[in-house]
Amino acid sequence: MGGLMRASFLDLVFEVLGRAQELRTPPGAWSQAEGTAGTELPDDLKAITVAYAPVCLNHHLTLYHPSTSAFNLADHLKGELEQLNALDWFAEEGPAYHGSAPRFGGPHGLLPIAVTDRRESLFIRRTESGEWICVTLSAFGGAFREFPMGFAEWLYRYLEGEEMFGPGTDVYYPGPVRIEELPQYRGDDVRDRWGPPRAPKQA
Repeated sequence: MGGLMRASFLDLVFEVLGRAQELRTPPGAWSQAEGTAGTELPDDLKAITVAYAPVCLNHHLTLYHPSTSAFNLADHLKGELEQLNALDWFAEEGPAYHGSAPRFGGPHGLLPIAVTDRRESLFIRRTESGEWICVTLSAFGGAFREFPMGFAEWLYRYLEGEEMFGPGTDVYYPGPVRIEELPQYRGDDVRDRWGPPRAPKQA
């Protein structure tokens, strides 16, 4: 993996996931999500979201969409940010981040963009130099972990079975990725399908 250019990871995600559902994203949908986040969101996140969300990938990871009423990204951000900012991190309700209480939302705060059913949270954060990185928190590990990479690279590595929430958190399913297209509106059905065939994971 070391020889891959960072810019190619978005293409790799599309290759692994295959056909996109590409829901219509009306003007203002991203503005609402970004207004809730307190900052613009990265282009690779937007491209993958528009193509596939709302979706659950390989049984565990849920991604949200800015223009659906169910699994709505702005609603997810609002609820998570309110909860996270209400915690008293100094009272040991949560782990420290860089030696102090974590900041959530805003231009350089942690933004909760995805979750798993294993009580794992994925955040993105813009560094002072303007680079986007991924930060994870597992209920079982109890510590924030930084991954100095964009969302597309993080997602590709996650689907390839790397430990993207910390040691012992790898989840790999051989063969095509399972894609559960989640309800766009409450009452809709889940549509289950599979991505394209892929080569076995290298030992």
